[in-house]
Amino acid sequence: MKSILPVFTTLLALISTTGLSQDQKVMELGQQTFQLCVACHGPDGKGVKAGDLTMAPSLPESGYIKGNHLDLITAVVLKGILKEDNKYVQAMLPLEVALNDEQIAAVVSYVTRQYGGDKKALATPADISKWRKKYKSQGSPYKRKDLEGMLKSANAPQLLSEVSYEVFTGSWKKLPDFSSLKAEKSGVMKNNLVSLNPAKGIKKPFGMVFEAKLTVPKSEDYHFTLSSDDGAVLAIDGEGLIDNDGIHPNKAKTEKEPLEAGEHTIKVLYFDGGGNRNLSLSVKTKSLGTIALSTEKITKGKKGQNYEPVSYTHLRAHETEADL
Repeated sequence: MKSILPVFTTLLALISTTGLSQDQKVMELGQQTFQLCVACHGPDGKGVKAGDLTMAPSLPESGYIKGNHLDLITAVVLKGILKEDNKYVQAMLPLEVALNDEQIAAVVSYVTRQYGGDKKALATPADISKWRKKYKSQGSPYKRKDLEGMLKSANAPQLLSEVSYEVFTGSWKKLPDFSSLKAEKSGVMKNNLVSLNPAKGIKKPFGMVFEAKLTVPKSEDYHFTLSSDDGAVLAIDGEGLIDNDGIHPNKAKTEKEPLEAGEHTIKVLYFDGGGNRNLSLSVKTKSLGTIALSTEKITKGKKGQNYEPVSYTHLRAHETEADL
């Protein structure tokens, strides 16, 4: 019997060549599309000088490219950047109408590989289609400070782990004793973020309970913001911190909690009484900035005023004998 090794080697070589050829096609299209940017960024990507000023930022020094944040680079290409001062001569024009998904995927891949290193990942047209939807609500070019905040959030550490959830159905005006109810479904959030997505198919009012580990890198004050429509409660280490209970339109409340570096527990109870649904959670510190702890964004709204400490009735009712 003849050895199959030569055939296997030939197949591997063919697959490898095909992959490289596809990469080369992407890079060629990316380089062609990048010609739209050369007048400001320059062929070397370092920014064209205009006297004492620079037409555009240096791409090799870009945190978006260094960090391989393909979605944020796409956001910039799609929406552009406002000119707010004289730091750079030009604003960046939005290109979401001028370029299709294939062209944007190619130019994002090109600048990432060209100015960030050969091992950077490639964007695909499917990625761009997804990110177009993600950033659709951004109706105007970005302000630089907003992009800086997005980059800081993207580089932020993952604070939540082992995020579990339970979904319940029922009609309530305040958070119920979930421990007396049977969950319709339960599971874990693979992205380790709080989200209402597990209840997406439920048409009637429902409630959810989330539990997770919260690991913080530094001892400092943590400002938690909980936004919900309808009621929600947040507890840290078994103690109630934010009470946003009851039937109400979306509103946000913020409370401060000093935490020691290390592992803590977090629990969120939520219910929807009908109509709009929202549950958003974030935390802000001096050293970390703002970090999203949910897939939904915090919706701007009236923040709660100072109030009496949270009643632990809902939280303790949900505790099991094992918890105690």
